Amino acid sequence: MDSLNILSDRAYVLHTRPYRDTSMLVDVFTADHGCFRVVAKGARSKRSSNKGLLQPFSPLIIHWRGQRELVTLREVEPAGPPCQFNTYFTLVGFYLNELLTRLLHPLEAMPGCFQRYEQTLQTMSQVPGDMSALRIFERDLLQALGYGLRLTTTAETEEPVQPDQTYRYEFSSGPVATSENDRGLCLKGNTLLALAKGEFTDETQLQMSKRLLQLALSAILGPKPLRTRQLMREYLQQQAID
Repeated sequence: MDSLNILSDRAYVLHTRPYRDTSMLVDVFTADHGCFRVVAKGARSKRSSNKGLLQPFSPLIIHWRGQRELVTLREVEPAGPPCQFNTYFTLVGFYLNELLTRLLHPLEAMPGCFQRYEQTLQTMSQVPGDMSALRIFERDLLQALGYGLRLTTTAETEEPVQPDQTYRYEFSSGPVATSENDRGLCLKGNTLLALAKGEFTDETQLQMSKRLLQLALSAILGPKPLRTRQLMREYLQQQAID
């Protein structure tokens, strides 16, 4: 491969779509260059060596040429075995991809976010049914985007959050001590502390953390809904019926 003006990086495929007769447009997330789109010429042809490699959840090393809108994929190498999931966690994986595609700025390097994404895929693959990795990913993504949640101290007094106290969460400032009769978004202090540590001891903590994180993400996603969230809900509803 001609090395002139060729860039390389570790990467994951976030999304693909057909382009022209035999090519593909591929959205990638890379360790040192962030998210961007490449043209994979001839990737859908029968003779393409890249056809089976450009799949989501597979660690890759990609080589490309060009800048911004004129980026051409030159070569793809596997960097490890692909992550294998059950049906629901495959949808969760696509949810992660949709979040990154919607929220990350093109070509903004976010190595910490890349590392957390890779760790999340590996954990979901190795520990089927464990939702804590997803909650930690959402928490860290908000932090990386500049919307980190205050979880260990109160908004008004900056006192330590107490495990048995009920708090109303204000997204503009953080948790405020309140009573259980409060109609706002209320969580026990032990849920906030569990989310801060990434260590959950019961299902209630996971469910309340999910509600808090998804409301925080919705505020920056805007009015357009995430398609993958709807698919996840539909899958769980169908499983309950069956």
